[in-house]
Amino acid sequence: MRPDTSEYKNSQLLLLLCNDGFTEDQKAMVKRMASEITDWEEFSDLAIDNGVAAVVNVNIGECGITELIPQKVQNKLEALKNKTLVRVTFISAEATEITKLLEAEGIKMVLLKGLALEYTVYGGRGLRQMNDADVLITPDKAFVAWHLLQREGFIARPLKSPLYKRISMCIGNHLPELHRNGISLDIHHRLFQKQGKALAQRGIEEAQKIEISGTTCFVLPPRIAFLSMIKHIQKHGIKGEFQVRLYLDLFLMLKYKSEEILGKDLLSEAEEACISKDLSATLYILSTYWDIDIPEIYFPSLSDSEKKKYLSAFMKGLNNPGKIDPERNRDIYEYNLKSVEGAVNKLIFFAGDVFPSVSFMMERYNKKNLVAILPYYLIRTEKVFWFIRALIK
Repeated sequence: MRPDTSEYKNSQLLLLLCNDGFTEDQKAMVKRMASEITDWEEFSDLAIDNGVAAVVNVNIGECGITELIPQKVQNKLEALKNKTLVRVTFISAEATEITKLLEAEGIKMVLLKGLALEYTVYGGRGLRQMNDADVLITPDKAFVAWHLLQREGFIARPLKSPLYKRISMCIGNHLPELHRNGISLDIHHRLFQKQGKALAQRGIEEAQKIEISGTTCFVLPPRIAFLSMIKHIQKHGIKGEFQVRLYLDLFLMLKYKSEEILGKDLLSEAEEACISKDLSATLYILSTYWDIDIPEIYFPSLSDSEKKKYLSAFMKGLNNPGKIDPERNRDIYEYNLKSVEGAVNKLIFFAGDVFPSVSFMMERYNKKNLVAILPYYLIRTEKVFWFIRALIK
């Protein structure tokens, strides 16, 4: 990408504004870059698609560049900031209610991802965009909580197949989504697929207390929280999906919690969770595009060609955010299959995926009767090749 292109200037300004607090030199750099932007609509769309519109809106004011931006664009970003605040407030209220409900039943719930980050590194200002709530509960209590919440009005997303009842704790990291009042709740029972079980358990046992509207809630210790977000980015990467929001999360975690994260156990725990390469790649990206000092010891295994590849992929994602690559479906399939332990459970996963329930098929393919969905069952049989390929890789 040529440095003088509109796309380059938009992406560079966006990265500069993905911060929390600015030095005078940083503000001057923002003003200089902002003066070169020729299409503010294009810039605002990039911020929105990357999930950082609320943060960008606040930082535009902090850096004193509002006079450079058309009022229409300012209004759009302000509206999205307010929408994010409302959403965060609403989800937080639901989370505190669920926390108290489960606590009364002796179930400890740990907040994950957006909810936890909002109150640990975003300052509780309603700036961390989130669509749903993610929580972690020990495997022995996860199903208990899942059923309890359904008695409280949550509706569970239907299983793809009745066969999956047996392997629900084997597929992915969380139970089927729960929905109520316009939000979805994912109850995680692990953080790193089938790896890192002890790490996730330690995260629950050593969870730290925070206050949300007078309610005591729990969040993961910083280092385990950081590693879980690296895993989250890895999962999105497998789908071919990108938002710079996730990297901003990690930058802010390092900005405020670096002593607790960049400790002697980080590399060994990343290896335990099978995300060593992803950790090194992400730390290298953060050290390149953000003003943060990360010692070389945290990405020693990256060759020069790999470094270039990761930086190139990052910039490509930054300029093409929020898109899932349909050609990655086989990779996603393999990723999910690897999370399933045991030959029998893998066969159950395969059977349920190729021959889902009729209700799932009608919803998946937007058809209204059995006859209309029969051809799609035949199409799904191609997954037998995916299954064999995944087993022999």
